[in-house]
Amino acid sequence: MNNFLKKLTIGQTTFMIIIIIVTLTLMLFSGIAYQLVYSATDDLIETSSKEFTSQLILNYENYISGVIDISNQIQRRLANLNEPLEINDIENVFESLIDINRNLKGVAIFDETTLIASSNILVPEHVEPWIEVALSNDAIHHFKFEDNRLYVLKSFYRGPSISQTMTLLIELDKALFDTIAFNTNLGQYGHILLMDEALIPVYSVGSYDEAQSLSLINQKVLGMTLLEYQNQSMALNVSTIRGTRWMIATFVNVNAINQTKSELLFAMIGILLFMMVIVAFVSANFSGRLNSPMRRIQHHIQKIQEGNFDEQIVMDGQIEMVRLADTFNTMSSQIKQLMNNVVVEQQEKRASTIKALQNQINPHFLYNTLDSIVNLSENQQNEDVVEAIIALSKFFRMSISNNQNIVPLRDEIEHVRNYGLIQKIRYKRSFDLHIDVDSTLLDVPVLKFCLQPLVENAIMHGLHPDMFTLIRISASLNEQSISLIVFNEGYGLSESKIDEIMTTLRQDLPTQSVGLKNVYQRMKLYYGPEAHLRIESVMDEYTKVILTFPLNISLEDKV
Repeated sequence: MNNFLKKLTIGQTTFMIIIIIVTLTLMLFSGIAYQLVYSATDDLIETSSKEFTSQLILNYENYISGVIDISNQIQRRLANLNEPLEINDIENVFESLIDINRNLKGVAIFDETTLIASSNILVPEHVEPWIEVALSNDAIHHFKFEDNRLYVLKSFYRGPSISQTMTLLIELDKALFDTIAFNTNLGQYGHILLMDEALIPVYSVGSYDEAQSLSLINQKVLGMTLLEYQNQSMALNVSTIRGTRWMIATFVNVNAINQTKSELLFAMIGILLFMMVIVAFVSANFSGRLNSPMRRIQHHIQKIQEGNFDEQIVMDGQIEMVRLADTFNTMSSQIKQLMNNVVVEQQEKRASTIKALQNQINPHFLYNTLDSIVNLSENQQNEDVVEAIIALSKFFRMSISNNQNIVPLRDEIEHVRNYGLIQKIRYKRSFDLHIDVDSTLLDVPVLKFCLQPLVENAIMHGLHPDMFTLIRISASLNEQSISLIVFNEGYGLSESKIDEIMTTLRQDLPTQSVGLKNVYQRMKLYYGPEAHLRIESVMDEYTKVILTFPLNISLEDKV
């Protein structure tokens, strides 16, 4: 991870860190919010289901309470009848109550299992088992469903003075009973089951799988639970109905509420993604404002690496970046000043070195020339002495009058011609100096005192005591450089000797070739690696020294 972060820019790192922190924060708060809403939704489902079931049970209990009131009213009216009971009187009581109670459809009364009287009622064929159950438990009303009809039975004593047990059979208006359930919205696969004490369904509303529903009811017994039914989320609530032995089970489809949870989840994910996009945009803008100054500073550093110290950073924005830019500008100016100082120091040092090397030539040559003039004078060669002194004066006039290190080739040739004249007098004209340079090259700038030391070497090491020797100076020009060639007949050099001389020159080792080394050092100091010195030789035939200078320095250039 650290290696990965090291490869990123400050802006990219800032962008990533902001995105990660904000994303984790949003995910944390979104998760907490979703969990709270999820729990609240479950609580809402439970509360709504319980309230729904409670209201449904209350409606049924109110209905049953009304039925019990009707039953009690019939019992009181019958108790007020005089003995002996007349069928007409009983039927009149029934009819009057039917007229005033819209929930009452018909009534019948039994003595044990014998029908005494009835009104507007179709007595079921197997009513006797119902009566026996009612007689066995006369404390409660017994509700029965038969052929889509709703009945209620109640056994009672007619009065405290008459020991006679009678059983009422009341047929109720089932439409009113159905209305209680039909007015409820149970959702898909939602249904209501009324069961007796043996958990046998006696009444139902809605389509359902009886086996599956009863299995789920048996597992729950009483209370509320959330479960899956027919691939739907259901809230099952099992309870009892007061005044009966019935149990009621409601299956309410809460899939819509669960769907709301899913929609909420998707909505929160959408909001999270939207917030991440906003944060990414803001972070990118912020990191860009941070990264842009850094890129400008980096560009400025590259310019410094290329040697451009004049360009300044103009920065606005954060105060830290402005201060950093000002610091870089100051540093750039200081570096430029230091480099200029170093350049000046190096130029002065190089000029001093070149001057010192030139000063090595003049005393060396002066000593040899004066020695030759002394010899001429001793031999009474007065004309040669005069000629030598004139040539010597011209030679040193150039050395003294011209302070430049680069001179036209014509001046260098004139200089070496005077030197050659002096040496020819000294060596009794045993050699000839031939200059073969095209006139178009005479204005080409060359290094001062570059030919004279080479001619001196040719005279010192190339002359044969018994033979006339030719020394020739020539020049050639190409697009980027000029080559000066000093050729002399004579002994020549072996390859090993040439390698030894070149090694001595390159490694700055002590050597007897003072003039050759002097030219090589000045040439490298002034022109650098673009200048070359090469030696070609054939034993007992000739030696050729070739100097190559670049043409990128004019006569106005000074060290």
